[in-house]
Amino acid sequence: MTFNESQRIQLHQALGRQIGEEMAGVLMSSLPPFDWNQVATKDDLKAFATRDEMNVKFAEMRVELHKSLRSNTLTMVGLNFAIGSLLLGVAQFIGR
Repeated sequence: MTFNESQRIQLHQALGRQIGEEMAGVLMSSLPPFDWNQVATKDDLKAFATRDEMNVKFAEMRVELHKSLRSNTLTMVGLNFAIGSLLLGVAQFIGR
């Protein structure tokens, strides 16, 4: 349950009347100024770490894919050059 600031003030005043201002202040300072659902748990942190690790693995896969594509492209360019040279040589041989 979340409390707005007005409700927190009313609670502090009611506590002050019941247990005294000093003790009411101590109690109110121990209460979070936010909803407990907003607090990160250990499971939340583990899930975040897992997502972070997944992002690192994804980045590593992208680098590996880039290297493979570059290598394959250079191989295909080399093969095309070799085949073109071979065809040019055959054409010149036949033309003699």
